Amino acid sequence: MGDWGPMLGIINALMRQALRGKATKIAVNLEHCEDMARIEVTDNGTGVDQDELAIMLTRLNQPRREELQEYYGMLAGRSVGDSLSIVGMMTDHVDVHSAVGQGTAVRVHMRLKRGK
Repeated sequence: MGDWGPMLGIINALMRQALRGKATKIAVNLEHCEDMARIEVTDNGTGVDQDELAIMLTRLNQPRREELQEYYGMLAGRSVGDSLSIVGMMTDHVDVHSAVGQGTAVRVHMRLKRGK
C-alpha cells in the first residue's frame, strides 16, 4: 500500500476529530509531490479554545516514528487510543488554527518513502 495507507489514516483521524467537533462541512485537500505530502482538513465545527488547542498541538507534535509509519497508518483514525498522537508520530510538521465557534484547520506535512 506504500504511503497511501498512512495518508488515508491521517485523513480519517482528522475527519473523525472534525465530526466530534460537530462539523457539518469538512474539506480535505491533499497535495502530493515527489517525496512530500501536505494534507489539510478544515471544518466549520465548534472549534477549540486556546487551552484545548495547546493540548491538541502537544498530541500532534510527537516525535516522528518512521519505522512504525506503515503499522500506525492502518490505525490512525480508528477508535484505538489517541489517534491524534498516532498522526503526530507519522508526520514531520503540523499546524493547527482554531477558534471557538469558527471551526478548525489542521495542516500536516509528511515525508514519503522513496520508490512508492
